Amino acid sequence: MKPSAERAQVLVVGGGPVGMLLAAELAERGVHTVVLEAETKPRDAPRAGTLHARTVQTLLRRGYLSVPDATDPGDPRARRSTGFHFAGMPLLRIPAPTVEGPPVLGVPQSALEETFAARAQEAGAVVLRDHTVCEVRSSERSGRVTALTGDGTRTFEADYVAGCDGARSVVRT
Repeated sequence: MKPSAERAQVLVVGGGPVGMLLAAELAERGVHTVVLEAETKPRDAPRAGTLHARTVQTLLRRGYLSVPDATDPGDPRARRSTGFHFAGMPLLRIPAPTVEGPPVLGVPQSALEETFAARAQEAGAVVLRDHTVCEVRSSERSGRVTALTGDGTRTFEADYVAGCDGARSVVRT
C-alpha cells in the first residue's frame, strides 16, 4: 500500500529566484503552492547579479523592487542612462525613460530569492527546504513527487509540477 501523499495544486521544484517568483505569483492568485528546495538556506555565493531593463520594469510593476525615481511622475521624456560592459569593456550606454526604472540594476541573486520567498510565504505558499526531489511520476491527472529530507522521505501529489531546479534536474529528466 502506498503511503498517502501530501496534496497541493502546484508543486514547484527548486527554490531559486525562478521557483520562488512562480510560487509568489501563484499563491497571490489563491493557488495552493508548495516549493521543494534541496538547499537548507539561500546560497550566499555570488551568482547572477544584474537585471536588465525589461526585467527591472516587470519586477517594479509587480511590486518586487523599489527603485528611487522609478515612479517619478516628472517629465515623461526624462531619461536616465546607465553604463554597461560588453566582453569586460565598458563601452555601452543603455538609456531608458526615468519612469521605467534604471535600464540595468545590480541585485544579488540571493536578495531576489529572499524577496520572492518572503512574498510567496506571505501569500500562503509553503516553502520546504532540505527536500531533494529524487523521483517524479506523472499521470493524466496529476504528478507525484518523492523528496528526500533529513528525516526520511515525503511524497507529494499535485495537479501540476513545475521544474525550476536547473538544467540537470530530476523533473526535466
